[in-house]
Amino acid sequence: MRLLDEGENTKVEFKESMNDSAYKSIAAFANTEGGTFICGVSDNGDIIGVDCSDETVERYNRQNC
Repeated sequence: MRLLDEGENTKVEFKESMNDSAYKSIAAFANTEGGTFICGVSDNGDIIGVDCSDETVERYNRQNC
């Protein structure tokens, strides 16, 4: 919970969902000194969760596989 309280910075990134912005953040961490990526958290640190329903997984698979 400390990461959420401290907020985002150059080494910590919050994303509400896996989208293009999230993938860019992951790539940026991979191409630099790394960092902590947390999905399911809003920019202000609120935990909102991640939709893992069958429909969401199927949509992801259609778009990315």
